[in-house]
Amino acid sequence: MTKIFLKILQESGKEREFDLFLKIFKKIPRYKFAIIVVDDEIIEKYVNVLSKEIKFLTRMNIFPTILLTKRWKLKKEDYHKKKKSLVDVKEALTKYFMKYQIKFDEMNFAIKNGKTRISLFKIKKIVKAKRIPVVIGNIKEKGKIRTIEKTKAWQLLASTLRPTKIIILDEDGFVKDAKRKNLYFININTLDTKNISDKHIDFIRKSRKFLRKNPKIALIVTSPDKIIKEIFTIKGRGTFIKYHEIRYAKRLGKEKKEKLRKLIERAFRRKLKKDYFKEKIIEVVYQKDFEGAAIIKKIGNFYYLDKFVVDVPYQGTGLGKSLWETIIRKYHKIMWRARKNNKINSFYIKECDGLIKKNNWIIYWKNIREEEAIKNISNIYIKKTDFK
Repeated sequence: MTKIFLKILQESGKEREFDLFLKIFKKIPRYKFAIIVVDDEIIEKYVNVLSKEIKFLTRMNIFPTILLTKRWKLKKEDYHKKKKSLVDVKEALTKYFMKYQIKFDEMNFAIKNGKTRISLFKIKKIVKAKRIPVVIGNIKEKGKIRTIEKTKAWQLLASTLRPTKIIILDEDGFVKDAKRKNLYFININTLDTKNISDKHIDFIRKSRKFLRKNPKIALIVTSPDKIIKEIFTIKGRGTFIKYHEIRYAKRLGKEKKEKLRKLIERAFRRKLKKDYFKEKIIEVVYQKDFEGAAIIKKIGNFYYLDKFVVDVPYQGTGLGKSLWETIIRKYHKIMWRARKNNKINSFYIKECDGLIKKNNWIIYWKNIREEEAIKNISNIYIKKTDFK
């Protein structure tokens, strides 16, 4: 499977993306990589394909924590009608893990000092031994085995583990909007729940509260057969959910201006001219910690996206998409340019309504009629470089 997937990546031109994410993941403590949330219905229908995906990850030296839960219905009586317990679910997973020679160790939640907890020490130990921690979403209370509700289970586990991502496996593979269309990215900080399908509203509300407290964690909804594509490619294959706090400023103080300068220079690997910030800026749109930013100016009759950057450690976290959506929502009619060798051009081509290639530049526009945009092309083309 590993060779087949790598061949697909090479043929689709995604090999660079795979390498980028692999390098990022290798900088993260292994135990923090991800929690993969698997319920009984996923195991029943997709245990074989799920096991193959997990096997691939172990070959990449990646050992996510698996959380086994039960899918709760709207009515509790429906849940009690289900015959299979989490023990049965665990046995089904065990059978296939053994088939694919996936080494793993089981764990359970426990009550300590009146609170439900999981042992971080044990998870670290399992991962260090290059094995998969499998956490059973049960707890023994007053001599009885109780199943922890699915969302509560992954939130309890994540509060201890603090992973970079939580992957929720879902048959549909996406969070849907009110019209049942797939959503590929959600900044849960600015999302209007009126635009979410009834099936996912409760999940989104509970997730928003959790992600607000844990903004470094990404929440991903995907199908069992698309885990690898979701993890290792920029476009992914599922819904990527993140809490991004985007701010605006007409002017920046000295300290923030210096942070922005350093961010731009790291991203472009070039030094800005000393007088760059003396030029008129309409607005700076930025993530509160300057993990990414955009600078809006005006050229001719239209807004101009002068700089659009995401710091390397935060690429692939959805921050670029959050910034982009914020910019387009506020500055509806906008133009920008990028050099022909800029890696972000594939994204710009998908997002723009039109473009013109002129020598070393590609000039883009969005929500502007072509004849109007063309009148402004020369103004953008002759704009001098901002770098030394």
